[in-house]
Amino acid sequence: MRLLVPLLLVILLSACAGLGSGRADADRDVVAIIGSERITLEDFERQYSRSLPDSADASQDSLGAYQDFLQRYVDFRLKVREADSAGYDSREDLIQEMSQYRGQLARPYLLEREVVEPLIQDLWDKKQEMVDVSHILLRVDPDAAPNDTARVYARMVGLLDSLASGADFGDLAGTYSEDPSAKDATRPGYRGRLGVYSGGRMVKPFEDRMYSTPVDSVSEIFRSQFGYHILKVHDRRAKPTDRRVAHIMIQPRGQTPADTLDAAARLDSTLAMLRAGQDFAQVAQTMSDDRQSAPRGGDLDFVGFDGWLPPEMRDVAFALESEGNISDPVQTRFGHHIVKLLAIREPVSFEEAYEDLKSEVARLPRANQAEAEFAAQIRAREGARIDSSWVNEMLGQTSADSVLFAISNGTIGDDMLRREVAFLGTNAYTVEEFGTFASSYRGARQLEPQRRFQATLDAFLDDRAIELEVSALEARDENFRRTMQEFRDGLMLFRLMEDSVWTAANQDSSALMAHFEANRDNYRFPDRTRILGIASSSDSLMQVIHGLLEAGTPYAAILDAYQPDSTVSVRFDTTLVEGETSSIYDRAFDQPVGGHTEVLTYSAGRIVLINDGVEPSRPKTFREARAEVVSEYQTTLEERLVAGLRNKYGVVTYPERLSRAFAPAVVEE
Repeated sequence: MRLLVPLLLVILLSACAGLGSGRADADRDVVAIIGSERITLEDFERQYSRSLPDSADASQDSLGAYQDFLQRYVDFRLKVREADSAGYDSREDLIQEMSQYRGQLARPYLLEREVVEPLIQDLWDKKQEMVDVSHILLRVDPDAAPNDTARVYARMVGLLDSLASGADFGDLAGTYSEDPSAKDATRPGYRGRLGVYSGGRMVKPFEDRMYSTPVDSVSEIFRSQFGYHILKVHDRRAKPTDRRVAHIMIQPRGQTPADTLDAAARLDSTLAMLRAGQDFAQVAQTMSDDRQSAPRGGDLDFVGFDGWLPPEMRDVAFALESEGNISDPVQTRFGHHIVKLLAIREPVSFEEAYEDLKSEVARLPRANQAEAEFAAQIRAREGARIDSSWVNEMLGQTSADSVLFAISNGTIGDDMLRREVAFLGTNAYTVEEFGTFASSYRGARQLEPQRRFQATLDAFLDDRAIELEVSALEARDENFRRTMQEFRDGLMLFRLMEDSVWTAANQDSSALMAHFEANRDNYRFPDRTRILGIASSSDSLMQVIHGLLEAGTPYAAILDAYQPDSTVSVRFDTTLVEGETSSIYDRAFDQPVGGHTEVLTYSAGRIVLINDGVEPSRPKTFREARAEVVSEYQTTLEERLVAGLRNKYGVVTYPERLSRAFAPAVVEE
């Protein structure tokens, strides 16, 4: 027993020593203390970085910049702490504003993070490569009956078996594919050969399978909204950046041999002009049969390799190596083309392309599909269900259309409106809630009534599933929680400053007057030029007034003649200007005293300006200086507030520790 006590003491002392060392290391990272709140170097770096533009490098700023920010951040935290202490967070108006802000932010934030951003990344990744692909399509309606779907699937299995036995993909596509282009030799898609595509050009199920199928391989059967497909990948390559090209197109003007000879002769003439050094754009304007691009010198703007150019023309355009290169003639189904490379677009980073990718994703059907898939995941996780007995009961009484109408308009009994019919986790939703949703839902209007009823119920549960996820955002997303916390802090600080400084300063007339009297010499107008303006929307009227000034008519006489006349619209203004303003008033400075400008265009009308001389410097009255006095007194009140709060909460700062801010981490071996 005696041996046990010293042993326990050794263990406890060792543990305490370890704790003390850890606390000392932690204290070294504290840059400010506000009562019980500690601001660490990590906190400072996060807040400082958030205050900078996205492209700025915080590590390049000076120690002085860090210390200035720390001072301002501590003041901010003090004001927030005081607002908390004063109970601002329980004020009804602030609670309502917080709720409104969250309602506007939360759902778009969630959908962008969970739906849009993954689609943007996926689209970017796919746009880095192009896939040369063929396909066979057997059409089946998205809402086809199970038996019809099974029959089409069985036919596609047969085609897949034929390919496995050595049949030619193009032969099968030309014979069996229900894509109209498969049998049209003039269109891309003939014999199933679609050509080269990258991300964003195909529906997403097709695109996903296209990128996941190895080169020289045939995919498994898959389904899109068009039906069942199988595809073959012929090649995969890096996608070149877009090119700006111009072309001259020569096409026969009819179907006769003479028309063909005429086109050949015009092509030869065009080539001769270009070889003689004539400008490509001028030749295009006079010779090209493309009436849309010819007036622009043949300019087709930037095009992608997987864009709309005919394949033969595309291959020639992207084979040109240097800006200014001109191709030999190439023939497409539209005629003969001579292509000039105008520019090669510089590659862009993901960050630079982000907004364009986001706009593209928003236009594609995949955004709605991904949102539905996201909702389905939540429904599966939470065990979503609908009271099928209620559905059968309602549809057994009357038509689906009548049920939806009655629910949407609340024209069924109160007991029925209160009935819980949809469930998601521990949440239950009433007929009335479903009716409110159904009254504005337009997504299933094309379906027949019974299926529209079921689709509206599904959409309601999708909507509730996403709202359930929205309600848990703070707990599941640290960035959103921090955003809401910062909005709350900023809102409380604003109200505290409004109550304690801004409104207080503006309403304390005796204090404002005392401040004015104590600093009266600081409030003076400098020398100012007095500029008289005569303006009207009528140019002809202003020309008459300008003529009067040219003839020596005094300003006062013009004022007396026109100001009382309600039948004409002339505005007379006097403006006192301290110096050049980079505005139209600077034109009056060029005039001698009493001189006037020409008639000038101003806003939506016309104006003449007169230099009326200099009004000498003079003291401001309290009324003239009031805005300055209020601003200065607000600053004084804020300084008093902050000084009092620093004393109240015992603020301590360690600005010297900021010398380690944004320093690279040292990795110990």
